Amino acid sequence: MSTLYTTALLAHANAPDHPAVPDHPTAKASLTNPLCGDHIEVGIRVVDGVFEAVGFATDACAICVASASVMAQQLTGRPLDQFERHFEMLEAVTRGAPTCSSALDVFEGLTQFPSRTSCAVLPWRALERALHRPSTAPSPVPTRTDPPLADRSPWRTIQAIRAAGDQAALATLISVEGSSPCPLGSRMIVSSTGDFWGAVSGGCVESAVVRSALALLTSHNPTASQIQTYTIANSQAGEPQLACGGRICVHIAPAPTDAQLESYLHAQRHAEAVRIVPLMGGDARLLARDTLGQLPAPLARAALEVLDGGPALFEQEGESWFLEPLRSPPNLVLVGATHIAQVLARLSTELGFNPVVVDPRTAVATPGRFPDARLVLEPPGQALADLVDDRTAVVMLSHDEKLDDPALKVALSSRAFYVGALGSRKTQRARLERLRAAGLDDSALRRLRGPAGLPIGGKGAAEIALSILAEIVATRRAAIHREGRVGAVVLAAGSSRRAGAVNKLLHEIDGEPMIRRVVRTVLDAGTAPCVVVLGHDGERVRGILNDLAVTFVVNESHTEGMGTSIARGIEAMTGMEVDAAFVVLGDMPLLRAEDLERLTAAHSASTRHLIIVPEAGQGAARRSGNPVLWPRRYFDQLAALRGDRGAKSILLSASGAVLRVPIEHHGVLFDVDAIAVDPDDSEHQGLPDTARPAVTIG
Repeated sequence: MSTLYTTALLAHANAPDHPAVPDHPTAKASLTNPLCGDHIEVGIRVVDGVFEAVGFATDACAICVASASVMAQQLTGRPLDQFERHFEMLEAVTRGAPTCSSALDVFEGLTQFPSRTSCAVLPWRALERALHRPSTAPSPVPTRTDPPLADRSPWRTIQAIRAAGDQAALATLISVEGSSPCPLGSRMIVSSTGDFWGAVSGGCVESAVVRSALALLTSHNPTASQIQTYTIANSQAGEPQLACGGRICVHIAPAPTDAQLESYLHAQRHAEAVRIVPLMGGDARLLARDTLGQLPAPLARAALEVLDGGPALFEQEGESWFLEPLRSPPNLVLVGATHIAQVLARLSTELGFNPVVVDPRTAVATPGRFPDARLVLEPPGQALADLVDDRTAVVMLSHDEKLDDPALKVALSSRAFYVGALGSRKTQRARLERLRAAGLDDSALRRLRGPAGLPIGGKGAAEIALSILAEIVATRRAAIHREGRVGAVVLAAGSSRRAGAVNKLLHEIDGEPMIRRVVRTVLDAGTAPCVVVLGHDGERVRGILNDLAVTFVVNESHTEGMGTSIARGIEAMTGMEVDAAFVVLGDMPLLRAEDLERLTAAHSASTRHLIIVPEAGQGAARRSGNPVLWPRRYFDQLAALRGDRGAKSILLSASGAVLRVPIEHHGVLFDVDAIAVDPDDSEHQGLPDTARPAVTIG
């Protein structure tokens, strides 16, 4: 046992009859230790100038509890003027000065542990506050400050350019096909001096964007905007090219007005809003979530989706809009104002996070140490409930279970997309045992990343912070991908007239009915939910699929053609939480799960507005196939289909919004009604004889 925690001190700390805060107190006050976060509430009842009762409530260390216990014992029944004398005696003991023998002598060991003196004096400081005596304690720091806006905010940059007397243009990446190192919505700001900030590619087209922006700023029509397209094909004309392939479109326009800039900055602080930029000309609009209903219904739905899914290009009836969300940055909540937290706060602003440091220890959680962060100087277990949502990452850094554990109980029960805790594997095991004992179940505990950070072998605060941020970014990207769920509508309603007496969907291939083979392939690719549209022989098809994780809908009008089946399936899919849906023909037995996975992988935050179409074949025979992946913004058009024309008409009308993905296997080209089967081709053995070349896109 150390000389600090003596038997006498622990006897006071563990006394079973600590006096509680009295009922109807004359005065009470609470105080938090700025160095360790211990919190105490002290209450007194005074009668005729005498401490009739002195009590306290605290969840603090043994030194603090022992000191409060001794204080109550020493002052109860004594005149008020005795407080000052006993407090002076305590301070003398902690300095090692000789005193008369008293119960305060249990704190003599603090002379060897001066950093713990603040715990011993905390109850006395609280009582001093209750008595309205002047305190020598440091002035409290405000518990909450407004979150700072990143210095690199595009709106702030434009304001700075104008303040210097120059003009500015704004270039925005509005469309990506294929590969691009910059996500949709990336920006460049170009000054009339030729300086620029930001990027829309990996560096291969920025100079061309600057030239276009400067030409716009010096033109006779400074309010005009333009759309520049850059593809790998430009290299044939000596123009800028994308070394990584693909095609991007960049919208270049004069920077927003000063009034618009202020509204954008306000929206990023206080609201969820969508900036709606008409690409055919006209002023941009900013609409809050609750006012999106004033837009035409399809545009309103698209605008609502971007609040959660990120920027998107919306096109309808020859018009185009670029939609981007304006909302506050995601929070990075750092529990513990440590040196690693300092680095995390600084680096996280570069990645677009809003750092929030939660720590009641005002001596370490200071604006000077955390100039880029919001400070919340409250116990973490109380503060986190108001700070955490599904766009929040939380990291425990204090190494103090008194601070970390209450915060973890809140964070692991919240919607935070990332919860991590610093410490060794041994520390993590002990932490999990404590949390399990506190009532958290295994599903909550599995969410805890510990030790926090990717295993890069980091040493020192900067490298550890880098590993944690890398894990947070990876987790966030994975969460965004999961939110963009991809479902499937499998068409199994056709009358199968060309297959003769036997329903082609029930024809067995390798001992398995064709429709079951197709649906199982869809499910094996991780595509869910899966809706199967029934019609002809509906009950027999249902019986074959009944044990699979699918939803059935019946198309009573299946004899009218494929269009009604697509419409019925998409209607069902509209009520489900999906971002896009495949339309899968039920008679495509050569379809492979890996090909569906490849198409799904092409559906990302930057391409979520595009129709994904597989392409297969060699040379001139290369052509589009099935299934096609349809973004949610096309669901209304698909649900309006009738007759036997399928979705090809919609696809042709949206040719500028199609991403074609190469598939090496030819299974995406063939359905049973459209296969030319070579009897010597082993890959087609067992298929019905009713096949001919594919010409339809469903």
